[in-house]
Amino acid sequence: MELRDYQSKAIADVMEAWATHRRVCLALYCRLGKTVIASEIIKQHESSIFIVHTDTLMDQAARKFTDAGIDFGYIAAGYPFNPTKKHFIAMVLSLANRMEKYKKWNPSLLIEDEAHRSLANSYQKVRDYFPEAKVLGLTASPRRLDGKPLGDNFDV
Repeated sequence: MELRDYQSKAIADVMEAWATHRRVCLALYCRLGKTVIASEIIKQHESSIFIVHTDTLMDQAARKFTDAGIDFGYIAAGYPFNPTKKHFIAMVLSLANRMEKYKKWNPSLLIEDEAHRSLANSYQKVRDYFPEAKVLGLTASPRRLDGKPLGDNFDV
């Protein structure tokens, strides 16, 4: 998949931010390819979890990951966990409610889709459970309607 210039720059900016910060938020308008960018970043990591909150987002991510050639599994109700996979698309509630099941698995990267939702307890629980993982938040709207800041979840 050929990246657009702004997508390549976004990847470079995320990598640069990770040099000094663990938790990075990438804000891009809708339809600019945040999941495509995430796919390229995932390819550079040994293991990852792409966290979503709806079936529609899970299906969209699955299509993009397949297009990018990423071998992935699911962490979601109705999908058996395959411990041989290194990359997963996870429904946040399924992941947060079954953390003990993934005790021995330590992803190097957590990607939170729709990162403006990351203040929810379920996202906090996942982030706390994998404290060594780099975190990438993706959002088109880094400001929440309730006024709560995302700064506690992201360093930059």
